[in-house]
Amino acid sequence: EQTVKVLEMVKAPLKMTVFAKREEWTPMLSLLKLYEAQNKKITLEAIDTDLRPDLVKAKGITQNGTVVISYDGKESSFP
Repeated sequence: EQTVKVLEMVKAPLKMTVFAKREEWTPMLSLLKLYEAQNKKITLEAIDTDLRPDLVKAKGITQNGTVVISYDGKESSFP
């Protein structure tokens, strides 16, 4: 219920990018897709860290399973 209230407060485009090995995507994406379905301003992307080490380095990702949230011109990372 709390999560739904927070998701309803998203008024600008919000992008969640998961940085993980492809075989680790399923549990994370299962949850994040629920958020995406709750609010159409939320988009989701998954980056395979094995295939895109350039993006991992550019974003300063140090741990598989990191989610980068981009909202209102700002970015935050959560391992």
